[in-house]
Parts: sequence; C-alpha cells; structure tokens
Amino acid sequence: MRHEPKSPAKVVVLTYLYKPAMMNKNPFKRFLFAFLLIFPLASHASAPESHTSILRVGIYHNPPKLQQNTNGQPEGVFVDVIKQIAKEESIQLHFVYGEWSDLMEQLRLGSIDVLPDVARSPERDTQFVFTKLNLLSSWLEFFVPDTARVHAMSDLSNLRIGVLKGSLQADLAMDDQLSAVQLQNPVIPYADYSLLTDALQSGAVDAILASRFFYFSKQRPANIRPSGLLVQATELHFAFSKQAGAQWADRFDVHLASMKNDARSVYYKSIQYWLGNMQQARLSPVLYGLIIAGFVMLLMLILFIWTLRFQVKRRTAELWEAKEKAEESDRLKTLFLQNLSHEVRTPMNSIMGFLELMQEGGIDEAHQITYSKQILQSSHRLFDTLNNMVEIALMETGQKRLRIEPIQVDELMSRLQRHYQPLFDKAKLNLAIPLDPSEAKTPVESDPDIVYAVLHILLSNALKFTQSGGAEIRWHTDADGLHIHVKDTGQGIPENRQQVVFDRFVQGDSSLSRPYEGAGLGLALVKSYMTMLKGQLNMHSIEQSGTSFDLFFPSLKKFT
Repeated sequence: MRHEPKSPAKVVVLTYLYKPAMMNKNPFKRFLFAFLLIFPLASHASAPESHTSILRVGIYHNPPKLQQNTNGQPEGVFVDVIKQIAKEESIQLHFVYGEWSDLMEQLRLGSIDVLPDVARSPERDTQFVFTKLNLLSSWLEFFVPDTARVHAMSDLSNLRIGVLKGSLQADLAMDDQLSAVQLQNPVIPYADYSLLTDALQSGAVDAILASRFFYFSKQRPANIRPSGLLVQATELHFAFSKQAGAQWADRFDVHLASMKNDARSVYYKSIQYWLGNMQQARLSPVLYGLIIAGFVMLLMLILFIWTLRFQVKRRTAELWEAKEKAEESDRLKTLFLQNLSHEVRTPMNSIMGFLELMQEGGIDEAHQITYSKQILQSSHRLFDTLNNMVEIALMETGQKRLRIEPIQVDELMSRLQRHYQPLFDKAKLNLAIPLDPSEAKTPVESDPDIVYAVLHILLSNALKFTQSGGAEIRWHTDADGLHIHVKDTGQGIPENRQQVVFDRFVQGDSSLSRPYEGAGLGLALVKSYMTMLKGQLNMHSIEQSGTSFDLFFPSLKKFT
C-alpha cells in the first residue's frame, strides 16, 4: 500500500505594527487585528489531512471468480466485491495482471497489496495476511475427458495429473498430501488453465485437479467433465501482503460480514450472475440435444393437436352439413309425398270417378260431354306432373340431352299463343304475345324444345295465379342471343318465399289447403333448364301486384 504525497500546510502569520494611540482611538481596528491573527491558525488546526489510498490488486485468469475480459477490464465475483469495498472505503484500485505463480511471488515481496481467490495453508499463513471471512467455499475435483472411465479414486492412481502451478492443489499433490488418493506419477504443473485444458485434450495429461469453479469456467471445453471425485475442501479468501494486511484485512472482514448478512448485496447478486448464468450457459451437448428434441416434440405435438382439431372441426362441419342435407332431404321427401299424393291421386280420383259414372249408363249426352272434359283436364294435369318429374329425374342423372338448332322465335311464340290464348280467354284474362318477325333480327341457336318448355311453365303459372289482368311476353334478338320478358298481374310471391320457390317441391303457398294445383316443380325446372342452356334468369315479384321474369338465352353456337 502507498499514499499520495501530502500537501504542506499553509500557515498565515500576520504582523501588524500598530501604534497604541491608534488602537485606542479605533476599537474596530483592535477587533480586526485579533480576528486576522487567530482565524488562519484555527483554520489550519482544524483542517483534516487529505490523501488518497491506492490498493494494488493482482488479477489472474480463473473465471468466473476473476478474469480479464476482452476489453482488458477485470471482472468476476471477487472483482465485484472488491470494487464495492473500494467504493465504500474511497480506495483507488490499481489492477496488476499476471499468472498465478508470479502474482503470489509479487504479493510475498509486497509489489502488490492484495490477491483475491487464495486458499489458506499453514505455509501461506506465515507469508500473508488473510481475511478471517472467506468469500467462497470450494473443494478440489478431478476433471477428465468424456471418454475416460474414471469412477473411483483407485482409477486415478496411475494417471498423469495436471495442476495449476503455484496453486494449493499443486502444493498438496506435490507434497503427497492428498489422503484420499495415492498418485503413482508426479503431477505436472502448468502456468494457467488454458495450458491445462490443452494438455488434457492433447493427451499430455490424463486428468486435471482443479477447484469446483473450473466447472463454471468458459475455459472448460464441453468434452471435459467433472468426475465427481472430490478432495480437500477449501475456503477462498482475500490475501494481503504483510505491509497492507495490518491496515486492510480487518476492514475487509467488516464489509464481507455486512454483505453476507444482506440478501440484496453485491455479493449475492454477483454470485447469482456469475455462477447462475455460467451454469446455465454450460449445458452439456447431451442436455442441449434433449432440450432441442423436447422442443421439436412439443412443436410436433402442437402441430398434431392443431391438425387434429382442424380435422375434427372440418369433419364436424361436414357432419352438420350432411345432417342438414339429410333433414332437407327428409323435408323434400315429405313435401314430395304430400305433393305426389295431392297431384297424382286427385286427378286419378277424378278420372276414375267420372269413368265409373259413365259406365253405369243412363247418362245423357250433355253430362257425358261434361264428364269427358273433366277426365281430359285431369289427364293433362296428371301428365304434366309426371312429365315434370321425369324431366327432373333426367337432369339429375345427366341423361337430358340438348338439341341445338336455329330457333324460329316467331313460330315458337305463335305456337304458345295458339295453345294459351283460348285458356286465357276462357279465364277472362288478357294475353299479349307479339308475333312480329322483324324482332328476330339475328338468328339464335339453342334448344327450341327447352325454350318452349320454359315459356310454357311461366305462362301456365301466370294463368294459374292470375285472377284479373293477364300476362304478356316481349322479346327481341341480338348478336348475343334471345332476350324475353314475361310479366303477369297475378298474386305475386311473398318476399320471404322468393328464394325458395326455385327449389323442388316448393311453392309460394306451402299449405296443403292452397287453392292452386301443382307439385312445386315448375320454377325448379325453369332454373335447371336455364342452367343447361347457360342462360340468365332474373325474377321480380310484388305480392298482390304480379311477377316478372327476365330471360336471356345465349346463342349456343358460341359455346360449341
């Protein structure tokens, strides 16, 4: 230990030559003289001696206890603690770097004041002054390569053991004081741990005898493991030179005691940082592999669970869809059976009833004509129902074939008028179908039978659901195809039924007591026909005001 040179005290002596007459005349001058004479002397007497203590600290490479980092600065558990003590004691630290054995010699000669991380021994107690309180407890342990089969102390007897030169373990091994093991070969000292690990990896030595903290050191390669064979428990202290120890050893003990009694002190924080983090950082490759394998398995499990949940969700959605389709199928089947019963049995009963009446005889000619008309009407109704069902079946099975040819639209409209004009007249309704051939400006190629069937269904519905007014058809052709507008003044379709009337067996009025006949297949057929012809269908309906349809039949020669 050494001190900065002391600054010489500055003593001010004031000599004041006064005349007694002047002093008597001016009392203030007498007071000023006394103050200037006494104050400098009092100030000098009370001023403390100002000096700065410098402590020379030896640093060697033994992480994580102490080491020199890549920036050339000291660090480690001992360094953190001595810096905290220096801060509280207002000490300036001067770090001296070197090898362990050289620093021990410098400490003995007094070239440095303190060396951290020193174990006590009877010989060292005569050379140095140690703190009474240790900073860390340790033991000596043999470190061997991963491939070495060392399980008992007897396995070490014939091995070549490497030690740190000048260390306690070197002294003990060289003096044959390791009572737990009898070494047959002399130990081989090395200047630092880097050379020790190189020697072990190159095969120059078979094992290393080092403190337990070597396990936490970054200098320990991953393929060098602790053997679990322990000898000589030790305690690690601050060692002072004889000159510095008398002043500083006890004061260091006071600080160490204070730190150890405070769980939040620098001491515990440093141990947690250096030993906790270093231990976590030195996971073995096997453990790394297990962690990575576990992580991969966790990811695979998460992926499997996610995939399983996705498949279950998709399958559940499919089952719900299938359930809804099954329920819809049941509903349609019920409607079908209801409609079939109504639309087939009703005309059949009418036909059979009138035929039985005619077979009984005794019926005049007027009644026979009336009965014949009823039979014919019921037959047409039954035929239309069965025909629509057959058409639906053909389209469902893909057996419906198109017959594409040029359409004579005016002749098709004339045919519709010839069929429906008498029916509309009988119902006292109007029917307007223009027959101007000039409207067919461009020939259209499509299936004339399907186009006629579509218009036939729409006019049949108009006739059935119109009480007053009538129906009209407007049409024209262009380069794209045939455009047809069909409008009636019937009862219209309720808004909440307009989306479902194109489904099979569905009508605007779904009750069995409805006043209109029909199986609910007409608009479903229209929709299917328009799809087959790649056409477009738009409906606009207002309840109690009527319904209109805009149809477009493209010229199918463009699609062939």
